[in-house]
Amino acid sequence: TAPLDFDLRGADLRDVLTALGYKLGATVIYTGEDTDIKVTFKGQKIDPERALGLIVQSHGLSYIRKGTIIVVGPAADLGEHFFHEMLLTRFDTFFITVDEARGLIETLDVPVSLLTTRANPFVFWAQGSAAGMQKTREILFAVDHACSSQSLDFKVLTPTQINAQRMLQLLSRAGIKLEHYVVLSNQIIVFDQQHFPNWTQISQLARDFDRQEAREASIISYQLNNISVDEARRGLETALEIFAEAGEQVRIITEADQDPMRREIVLVCPAFFENEVREIISSLDSSRGNIRAPLHRGSQEECSQYRDVLSRLTGVSAGSMQISRLGEQYILWVDTTPGAVKRLQDMKRIIEDMR
Repeated sequence: TAPLDFDLRGADLRDVLTALGYKLGATVIYTGEDTDIKVTFKGQKIDPERALGLIVQSHGLSYIRKGTIIVVGPAADLGEHFFHEMLLTRFDTFFITVDEARGLIETLDVPVSLLTTRANPFVFWAQGSAAGMQKTREILFAVDHACSSQSLDFKVLTPTQINAQRMLQLLSRAGIKLEHYVVLSNQIIVFDQQHFPNWTQISQLARDFDRQEAREASIISYQLNNISVDEARRGLETALEIFAEAGEQVRIITEADQDPMRREIVLVCPAFFENEVREIISSLDSSRGNIRAPLHRGSQEECSQYRDVLSRLTGVSAGSMQISRLGEQYILWVDTTPGAVKRLQDMKRIIEDMR
């Protein structure tokens, strides 16, 4: 983790711990009873974990860490066996019942015991280790929201070559942002139901990412302006042949003909090779000379309607499309780049297939 500059003045300790936990890729649990501690701390180029130690020590506290869990509190409470001791914690839910929470926690095999009372179906106590308590919190955070009243279904991603956090990072860079999920033993348990209809594609993308070279690879997501995805794929494959081994490590994720209207190409490449790949794509997608092409033949009103609809759906300027008379009918034609012409033609074909 890169060193940071600090200039904290009267900041809430819990907010500071949360921010440091984010930088350290860990979850920080504060066990102290004093919730009104203010932090004043200033320094330059300090390692985040070093800063954490200095801040907690300055307030008479200590911390212990195991993996991605950091516990901060009075030193007397943080013995060497803390992570193995059985803790008892109360949890309150808002949208799911205790029975639903119990079923999910048992299904996911979280090592905690649940204690419930019939008096309140939205309160339970969990007994287990600090790690078990943290996973219980993460599960409730992922599922205890308004949409959960409809379903507690989930999907699972299981990377084997890279860790779960790296997989989440790569998916996010590819435009798939997961909001409600839990990581258990390097499995990503996903509760975001809006992604379920496209789960086959997401699973395939995850499999494409799950390779050793992706541990240090870069994800490139490039928005094309003048060429189609197919043209970009073909041009890249040809250009990369001259780069031998480096070129062979580039993996184009976007499928050919996946969506004729798609304007984005996504690929994985070695970090050291990212600039070269971006330059190749930029060169392929550079502005080309305009061409003229007919789009539709019909009445003047029909041509005008097509011009408006095609412009709205493709983003191609209506000003580049003209209507000219040909005998008793009219022709809608366009003067623009080859890539834009193809977008217009593909969209017109889609519209006609719907009729």
